[in-house]
Amino acid sequence: MRGPAPGGGAALVSHELAVQLVVQRCGGCHQKQYVPLHRLPPLDRQAGREVSPRPARRCVSFGGGRAATALLLEGSIGEDRPLLARNPSGEPPQSRDGAPSSIAPVLGRFLEANREASRYLEARLPQARVNTQTIYRETVAEYMNARPGQVVVDVGGGKSCSFADRRRPELGTKIIAVDVSAEELAVNEDADEKHVADVTGGLPLGDEEADLVVSHSVLEHLTSVRPFVADTRRVLKPGGYTIHRFPSKLAPFSVANRLLPRELSRRLLKALIPGSSGRLGFPAYYDRCTDHGMRRLLEEEGFEVVGSRVSYYQSDYFEFALPVYLVSALYELVVSALRLRPLAATVVVVARKPGAG
Repeated sequence: MRGPAPGGGAALVSHELAVQLVVQRCGGCHQKQYVPLHRLPPLDRQAGREVSPRPARRCVSFGGGRAATALLLEGSIGEDRPLLARNPSGEPPQSRDGAPSSIAPVLGRFLEANREASRYLEARLPQARVNTQTIYRETVAEYMNARPGQVVVDVGGGKSCSFADRRRPELGTKIIAVDVSAEELAVNEDADEKHVADVTGGLPLGDEEADLVVSHSVLEHLTSVRPFVADTRRVLKPGGYTIHRFPSKLAPFSVANRLLPRELSRRLLKALIPGSSGRLGFPAYYDRCTDHGMRRLLEEEGFEVVGSRVSYYQSDYFEFALPVYLVSALYELVVSALRLRPLAATVVVVARKPGAG
């Protein structure tokens, strides 16, 4: 076994340690994961090789401190590459609390069993059939394709614009993506024009330049929504529309997100909701983020509210623990039956700027 690399870095794994661990890369989240060799299929048990899995339906990874372990995804042998290890002593990997990391696969199987059971129930829950993500995409597509030559501004466009695949090329629609992250915009292939900007300081567009201003899971991250709504009215043409999807501040998961310390919330999301890194865990303030609160704000800023839709389903946040999932699903059934819209999980709202169009 070679000693540690200069500067205390990772060391190359010798054949002796390579027969204990191999590395796989998840095709979904692209994270490398250390996997005990005995968990690999027989044809993959070759020391010193890197497993290159095909994208799987779910990525299940678990932190194990100095050397992580994970459940195996579908994979095939890739080219020979030296493996990196963070425990050059050759001792079994340990978790942060010193316990053997072999506990992680056991916990992983337990959590995945809970997820499978929760997903089985999800398909049978009436409240789960109202999907505001689908409603948002279909609504944006309807307004986007209503007439030719429209300019659509996707606030928080980031890596992609979720409705772009609904665009009809013959209409000549122009999509402008605005996001605070230059890195994410750099990989966005849906937008015709990109702007790096913090929308709390105003939209980077001229007066009456846009036909449609839309956002998905953005408003809850603004410390104050009113200035953004006012600036949206400025950049919209008369008769233009604004469409937003956001979580309701009174939903249990939103309340928990506000009560828990940010770092703890981020760690829990990463550990319990696979694929959440870079997607969930950002600071959220939920200003005006209820169906009634947003409709009232839009009207106060001179918009005509066309309508709104709500979904009460949020239990997918808790699918890692079946008992919690069941309690959440029962709560949803009650509040949806009573039509308590302030307690909805997510909202889609459509408003129009008065004028010709």
